[in-house]
Amino acid sequence: MKNSVELISLIMKFKKLNIFKLPILKKDGVFVNLFKRNPKSIIIFITLILFTIVLIKTAWVSDDAYITFRTVDNFVNGYGLNWNINERVQTYTNTMWMFVISIAYYFTHEAYFTSILVSILISLAAIILFVSKIPQSLFSKITGVSILILSKAFTDFSTSGLENPLSHLIVVIFCIVYFYFQAGQRQLFY
Repeated sequence: MKNSVELISLIMKFKKLNIFKLPILKKDGVFVNLFKRNPKSIIIFITLILFTIVLIKTAWVSDDAYITFRTVDNFVNGYGLNWNINERVQTYTNTMWMFVISIAYYFTHEAYFTSILVSILISLAAIILFVSKIPQSLFSKITGVSILILSKAFTDFSTSGLENPLSHLIVVIFCIVYFYFQAGQRQLFY
C-alpha cells in the first residue's frame, strides 16, 4: 500500500501540466485545442484515465521479475549479462524487455518503481495505439478498453515487472501493420 501511495504522489507531481490545453495538429495544419473540436475524444480520454488509475491501483512486481532485475543490475554495473559475476549463465527470459529495463535502470538505479513506471508507460502506449488505430467506431474503442480494464489478467500482468506490457505493445503494432498496410514487400518488411 505504501508503494502505491508513493507512486501516485510521484505521478501527481506532474499535475501542473494542463492536459486540456495541449494542442493537436489537424489535417489542415492548424493547431486546435484537443477537446474543442472533437467531444468524442473526451470520452476516450476519460477511459484512458480510468485505465491508468486501474493500472496504478493494481501495480505490483512479481518475484520472477527480480531474476531479470539482478541481471540488469550486473549489466548496468559493468559485470555483463549474467546472474553471478563469474558465471556465464543467461537467467533472463526476454532479451528486449531486459534491455528496456536496463535503459531505465541506468538512470534510476532502483528496480521496483522503475519497472512499474516503465510497464505503465508501455501499457498506455499499447492502449493509445489500440484506441487510435484499430477500432473504427467510438463504441468499439470504449468497449475494447473496457474489456481490457475488466480483464484481471491483463491489468495484473501489465505492471508485474515481466515482459507482458512489451508483448501487448508488439501485438498491437502487429495488428496495425496487418490491417493497415497492403500486402507486399513493405508489409513483409514491417
